[in-house]
Amino acid sequence: MQAILIAGGEITSPAFYAPLFAEERFIICADGGYQNAKKLGIRPHLVIGDFDSYPQDALAGEETIVLPVEKDRTDSQAALEYLLDNGYTHIKMIGCMGTRFDHTLANVHLLALAADRGAQAVLIQETNQVMLCDHTITVPRLPGYKLSLLPLGGPVRGITATGVYYPLTGQDMELSFPYGVSNEFTADHAEISVQSGRLLVMLCKD
Repeated sequence: MQAILIAGGEITSPAFYAPLFAEERFIICADGGYQNAKKLGIRPHLVIGDFDSYPQDALAGEETIVLPVEKDRTDSQAALEYLLDNGYTHIKMIGCMGTRFDHTLANVHLLALAADRGAQAVLIQETNQVMLCDHTITVPRLPGYKLSLLPLGGPVRGITATGVYYPLTGQDMELSFPYGVSNEFTADHAEISVQSGRLLVMLCKD
């Protein structure tokens, strides 16, 4: 099942996100993500959070789950866990990057949470898409985007990458030597696989 999680980070070009909503998907907002949903002209199925970023009484009658302000999980994590608990396996996460680097990095780590639960999640922003590879992944070429590969949480062993200008054939990558930045596509798709570890796969443009 497919879902879209809208968080409260930067959304500067609403038209960019319109194709994501062309198909019917469950839409959940994490607290201030509701303001982004309004910017996108989208009405969510559920809003979850402690409502410190957006007042609950300003919601237009949407279904809500209210969380305590003092808690271990971010609102985005709580929203993602709701989706995972309810069987959603393909999750697009928008509004998850912005001026708060701590929240951005925490949302990147949520990709591992999704993978732990057997789901595929991707962070989507106007100039970046971030996903996780812990086995094999196929990445379609997007015009103007570079392909970058970086380890998440520890070393990654046995990386293979084809369909790119700088191919890899079983190389390792350490956290302290992030050499996988700004590769180029040479085919319509890149094929990425790892033997062990978790690899961030990123499509990025200026």
